[in-house]
Amino acid sequence: MKKTIAFLTAFTLSFLAFSGNPEGEKRTVLQRIILDLGHSPYQVTLSDFGTMRSTQMAVGYEITQRFDLRLNVDLNTFYDFQRLGSPMENMYVNTTALSLGVNYNILDGLFNGNTALDVLGKVGIDVIESEMQSFLFDLSARLKFHDMPYIGIGYRQHQIDVFDLNEPPINSPYNHNMLAFYVTFGIEF
Repeated sequence: MKKTIAFLTAFTLSFLAFSGNPEGEKRTVLQRIILDLGHSPYQVTLSDFGTMRSTQMAVGYEITQRFDLRLNVDLNTFYDFQRLGSPMENMYVNTTALSLGVNYNILDGLFNGNTALDVLGKVGIDVIESEMQSFLFDLSARLKFHDMPYIGIGYRQHQIDVFDLNEPPINSPYNHNMLAFYVTFGIEF
């Protein structure tokens, strides 16, 4: 865990060092606040655990012109969710995911200065019902059109532990790993 924190800190500081503001324009504190609203209506799941749709909201703060930090809230719905791998009836589960993220602008000014390419990474947890726990990792690339919505593709992983409270041994976890590629669109301002 300490190595991971050290790596993430070094990674973040390297972005800060190489992503200065070339125009030198000063932005006020309020101009640096970012609001991001998005939706992921479709994903290709690489596991038999189910599929998911997600609505994302994020509030961020621009550290430099190319780099910002974000607090993300994702409203997820898992469909065709197979609890404990048993032949139970298909169901769905709603979750709220809380995560911290970093966004980095790789290329700006594409296509006559009207678009940008960003990479967004986030790590967090799903707040689910009491017998479930979930850890998530998400990495996406977004093509942003200035003054218009963005479209992107991403990779998402949810590590879900389900506890069966009715079967012995009590509180034995059943691990599920949901790996998926998804399409997202939204608007950032």
